[in-house]
Amino acid sequence: MDPSVPQPRIIDTKLPLTWLISTAGVIILSLGGFAMTSSNNTEKTQAKLDLLRADQATLILNIAKLEKRVDDRDTRTDAIKEMQYSMQRIIDGQGMRLETLERASRK
Repeated sequence: MDPSVPQPRIIDTKLPLTWLISTAGVIILSLGGFAMTSSNNTEKTQAKLDLLRADQATLILNIAKLEKRVDDRDTRTDAIKEMQYSMQRIIDGQGMRLETLERASRK
């Protein structure tokens, strides 16, 4: 090979300046758009999470109120059952006294 004859290059490493600038601009704009989209999505997600936390707090308060109502109802039910058992004992005692009086009056 003759050294005075330049060898043809397979890949030309010289790129036009306009192509480099436009490619860099597109990349920067794409990254900026991605950052803005991510930011918007993060804000929307945070807003939804805040609403969910508020709903959760409301649910917790409602559950506490319902548990208190159920406990109060159970207390009242237990008191009514106790009164029923007491009344039944009184009725049974009066029935026994009545039977004793009837037996005594028959003799």
